[in-house]
Amino acid sequence: MIEQLNIQVYSQINSLAGTDVVLDGVAKLFAKYSHVAGIFYLVFAWFRRGFFIKDIIMCAICSVIIGVGINLIISATYQHPMLFLVPHEKMLIPHGPTRSFPSDYTTSILSISLFLIWFKETRTAGVLLTMLGLFGGMARIFCGVHFPLDIIVACGVGLFSAFLTYLLRNWIIHALELFINHESRIYKNRF
Repeated sequence: MIEQLNIQVYSQINSLAGTDVVLDGVAKLFAKYSHVAGIFYLVFAWFRRGFFIKDIIMCAICSVIIGVGINLIISATYQHPMLFLVPHEKMLIPHGPTRSFPSDYTTSILSISLFLIWFKETRTAGVLLTMLGLFGGMARIFCGVHFPLDIIVACGVGLFSAFLTYLLRNWIIHALELFINHESRIYKNRF
């Protein structure tokens, strides 16, 4: 029943593809590059903001790692039809025969953005990146890359990984500091 609803909603959204060149172009842009905005923000903030922001950025990167790791576990344990195996109307972005459930693109951007929302210093960027990630997820459905369920589960995984990272942030920061200090000592002893 869920699969039928998933395919039906997908068909309704994807049926709009190919009807307007401008809409198709905007959808392709969001579908391909929305997750890159999160990476650019992290790099920009790393070099332009204060020391406390670096701890937030390191934790945001850990949130992505946790989220994509959860995606790998889900895709290994739950069999979900891959979009390229299901006949569908229009595919604006070619996608190889790889797993699509849940969407790594959407999980990545939402793991970053939803983690950033927790902190006053990064809240505005987090909200903007969350909206961008949701638009990107919808665009991936529109372009024929993902089913709606792929995006919905990715949103849940992104939220869970951001929340888990927030709860574990002090431990993560402490572990990273120990690792960096240990590596620094090894580097100094070599030279």
